[in-house]
Amino acid sequence: MNEAQTKAWDCLKENEKQSLFLQCSEGKSSWESGNIMGVTHYKYLEIRERANKFFRMFTEFFTKYPAIFRPDSPCQSKFRDYIEASIEGR
Repeated sequence: MNEAQTKAWDCLKENEKQSLFLQCSEGKSSWESGNIMGVTHYKYLEIRERANKFFRMFTEFFTKYPAIFRPDSPCQSKFRDYIEASIEGR
């Protein structure tokens, strides 16, 4: 993975990371992946689609911009920390 993809990967929740790993790296079907994760098939599909969308979205963003805020941003540091935690930590 490149730097933007690594940053995007860090923004995903653990179950989203697991769904992408099972799908892409292990080649598991959605039924197998859902069983491994201990969720219903419908719930697994929801997690997988959200993970795909967020991973692509965050990768595109971090490809264009190195961080959510510029280092010289006029925002207060408390506000910047709050927004970064809200977006990256969801």
